[in-house]
Amino acid sequence: MQRFWSNLAVQLGKRAGLVSVVGLLVTVALGLGISNLKFQTGQDSYLNKGERVYKDNVVYQRLFGGEAMLTVITAKPGHTVDELLDSSGQQQLTRLHDTLVRSGRLHGVITPVTILQFSDRLVASPGGDPTKSIAGKALLTAQAKEAPGSPGAAARAADSVTTLTRLNAIPAAQRTLSNPAWVKFLVYDNQGNVRTALRSFILDRRHMQVITRLKGNESIDKEGADATFVKREADKVTFPNATTVTTGSSMLLRDINNYLRGGMLTLGAIAVAIMALILLVLFDVRWRLLPLAVILVGVVWAFGLAGYLGIPLTIVTIAGLPVMLGIGIDYAIQMHARVEEEAVIGRADHPIQETARNLGPALLVVTFDAIFAFAALHYSKVPMIRSFGLLLAVGVAAICFVSIAGTLSALG
Repeated sequence: MQRFWSNLAVQLGKRAGLVSVVGLLVTVALGLGISNLKFQTGQDSYLNKGERVYKDNVVYQRLFGGEAMLTVITAKPGHTVDELLDSSGQQQLTRLHDTLVRSGRLHGVITPVTILQFSDRLVASPGGDPTKSIAGKALLTAQAKEAPGSPGAAARAADSVTTLTRLNAIPAAQRTLSNPAWVKFLVYDNQGNVRTALRSFILDRRHMQVITRLKGNESIDKEGADATFVKREADKVTFPNATTVTTGSSMLLRDINNYLRGGMLTLGAIAVAIMALILLVLFDVRWRLLPLAVILVGVVWAFGLAGYLGIPLTIVTIAGLPVMLGIGIDYAIQMHARVEEEAVIGRADHPIQETARNLGPALLVVTFDAIFAFAALHYSKVPMIRSFGLLLAVGVAAICFVSIAGTLSALG
């Protein structure tokens, strides 16, 4: 084994030019694998495809759609939702509904106007008799179920009288959604609160929302694009006495996905800058930035291999970048510093060989220990934890090889 390490150091030093060319070609080849990296921030990161909950969720989304986008409309203090549901407001919300539906990109759209139209049809009757409407029949049926003379029967009777009084105050010909009085009747109950049945969309006297359901089982990129489309169209809805906010988990996942693509490079650049500063200030040897150059090549190899092996990038796996930078710079600095130390001490005729014989086996042992430790994460039930372990196992192996070969050939 001693002879192997001595011969390795000699050959790498003698053929430094060839090693550089081969290393460059391998780096380019593996670097192309980085383009194969996939950013995974959906449920695939948290759930195994074979689990029942994952399969059930796929079926659910196929039937009922995917993530929801919420456009919350908040009336300013002193104003109420019925003011926002005037003719102008209804036209804007109807236009938003029609635009989103016609796009064909969404599973479904429901606005407060949709709910008003539904309520209007429940109250309407062919002859104008409210007791013949669907809502009227439901109230009469509920009242009939109460025991005669009971408090419940008395309360329902009183409430029905109040409802009929409010209803009859509006002539049948004026019971249209363009009439503010009719809108108030549909929105508010006899106590002046928003009717319970409407509260999924008209939350209270100052808040209402549009719910847009994206198509189910779509990719993060597709969901992000559709979410952006919904927000762009919803932002066109404006009220003089209200504000609108459109958001949803798809917007969050889109932002996370964008961060994984751009923020990861920023994170790496910051780490490299800090390491370069430390090496320049504290590492008193020749070619102070050599360890940094070596480790950057190692990181390219690591992520290139990850791309070819299909290891996805998730919120967890991007943490592998600073981990690999830290481990790799430690390897490279140790190798570089040991060579310089052997050269200064002068106890061996060939400092490079002496370093390879003494430090090479130790680095391999440490690397194998790290690989086995990271490989243990394969037994995790969470997919992104398994991906994190595999990325580090592959990355540490690549970085160890580059740290040894690159440093010995450069200094030899």
